[in-house]
Amino acid sequence: MTERIRGESGYSLVEVMASITILAIAIIPMVGMFDMGLESSTASSNYDAARAFANERLERVKVLSYGQVRDNFPSASSTPNSTGAYTSSSLAVPTSAGLPSGSSYTVNKQYVTLLTDASSLTNSTTDSGMIRVTITVNWLDNGSITVSGYQSQAAG
Repeated sequence: MTERIRGESGYSLVEVMASITILAIAIIPMVGMFDMGLESSTASSNYDAARAFANERLERVKVLSYGQVRDNFPSASSTPNSTGAYTSSSLAVPTSAGLPSGSSYTVNKQYVTLLTDASSLTNSTTDSGMIRVTITVNWLDNGSITVSGYQSQAAG
C-alpha cells in the first residue's frame, strides 16, 4: 500500500497556488479591457444614433420651403430675431431615436449672406434669403454632436 501512495504523481499545493496567482495576474487586466470595450461600444452606439437623428432633422429642413424653415421649424413662432438668429429651447429626443432617455437637441437658425468673393458665408442680421440651420444633439454621458445645413429662398 505505501508503495502505491509513493508512486502516485500530482501537483503540490505550492504549484497549484503559483498557477492560480499567474492566471489571476493575466486575467484581471482582461476584465478591465472588456469593461472598457463595452463602454466604448455604448459611446459609439450613442454617437451613431445622435448623428442619424441630427441628419434626419436636417433632411426635414430640405423638404420644407424657405418660409417654413424660417418661421415654423422646429416649431411655430421660431423666426430669427433682430440679430438674425434663433435658438430653440432644449427639445426632447424621441425614444425611437435609440438614444438614452433624457437626451435632447437644440435647433439654431442664423441668416447668412454670401460674401462678394462668392467663397464664404457670413452671418446677417436681416433676412438675406439664406439660413444656416444647426442641430446639436446631447445625450446623458456628456456626448454631443452638431451638424449644419443651409436652406435658401431659391431652393425652397
